[in-house]
Amino acid sequence: MTSGSFEGKGAPPGRNTKSLVSFILGITALLTALLIGIYSLVIAVPGLIVGILALKEINENPQPGKGLAWGGIICSIATAAIQVLLLLFIFFVIA
Repeated sequence: MTSGSFEGKGAPPGRNTKSLVSFILGITALLTALLIGIYSLVIAVPGLIVGILALKEINENPQPGKGLAWGGIICSIATAAIQVLLLLFIFFVIA
């Protein structure tokens, strides 16, 4: 056995993939909120769900990615809030 061997050692944990997916979906939903309107919720809702699942996984098995998961959740919620405000604006101010 050489000193550089990884025998008997576990591989270092990688970043949680679901947290990265959640972050990408959340940012994409937030950036498209004003461009495609209510349809951005089609992107935001899965981002929220995947972010929650990622946080559960990270809490059960500690690994990097907690910040990305929270970022995805926050961006997804912000997108939903923007859509609700836009709908209220349309119905009460414009109509």
